[in-house]
Amino acid sequence: MKHLLSLSAILFLLSHQMYAQGTSLCNETTSFTVHLKGLSSDEGSVKVGLYDQKDQWLKQVYKMADAKILDGAAIVVLDSVPNGTYGISCYHDLNGNDTLDTKYFGIPSEPYACSNGAVGRFGPPAWVDAKLIISAEHTETNIQF
Repeated sequence: MKHLLSLSAILFLLSHQMYAQGTSLCNETTSFTVHLKGLSSDEGSVKVGLYDQKDQWLKQVYKMADAKILDGAAIVVLDSVPNGTYGISCYHDLNGNDTLDTKYFGIPSEPYACSNGAVGRFGPPAWVDAKLIISAEHTETNIQF
């Protein structure tokens, strides 16, 4: 009986330690760099939205950043991003009004792009096409306008 109690205590402690290690891995963060290329001009700025949930894709931004454009390119660094699955959407804010301007039926009138080169077909780009993994092994991406 004494051995059974000792064994139970050891298993409990081991499982608790493994759980604690597992949760600390979930809390790891990464600085993620977005390289934006092919912007049509250096006027205005580029806005980058990071989305962390499929049901919030293109609705509720998790993190937002912007950058000045130089020679048709820009770099945005998103700090302290928890490791996980994300989507990135960005646009060239030509007139500096901090809004993606649209035409009829909500069609963007300013250039935009998404992670993985995702494009919309008769609607906005899909989450499944834009999603990417951010981790210590994957700390940057390129987005072409």
